[in-house]
Amino acid sequence: MIDSGFDPAVIPIITRVAELAGIKDSTLVVSQDGQTFTVREKFELDMIDVIKTAHWRADDDPSRFKKAKKTRKLAGQLEEALHQDGDLLRYLPFSDVRAVSNLVNALYKLERNKKRGRPKKWATTIRKRFVNGLFDAVHDAGGELGLNRRNGRGSLVDAIEKLRPYLPNEFRRGLGEETMVKLKQEWVKNRKK
Repeated sequence: MIDSGFDPAVIPIITRVAELAGIKDSTLVVSQDGQTFTVREKFELDMIDVIKTAHWRADDDPSRFKKAKKTRKLAGQLEEALHQDGDLLRYLPFSDVRAVSNLVNALYKLERNKKRGRPKKWATTIRKRFVNGLFDAVHDAGGELGLNRRNGRGSLVDAIEKLRPYLPNEFRRGLGEETMVKLKQEWVKNRKK
């Protein structure tokens, strides 16, 4: 499993996703920086970026701020206990006592500056953004991932299942059939704008 990095074992899976999406490897494309790639190579690079972005978003989970608040309270209690016990304070190096105070201050600033307006259902949000990134990468490469509304199967579901081991833990639960149908409809609608 990759952790905000790159696992080369994902390349054959991306190749399989390209096959599921019907992406051909014959055409050459030129990137914005002037490099030339085949469509399949460009798709591979785009998918690596989509996977890395999913990891980056998962690492940016706003629930971590709750842990910072609890840690700040505990460090604050430690700082208070150190200052109340003069005997203990005499035997500790000043730098250690100052480090506890710095920790309390840093955690307080982190708490104050936390990102507001983050969705409460963070895991669902990053899963949805990943699927949209997947749709974009496939579309840009000239492919398509389908979804059967009746049985909830299709190349979209197969692609996500194959990529799941290389995605953050928030993808272990996956997305429901209704959600994927809705995401596909929204993506198509937004693409037409």
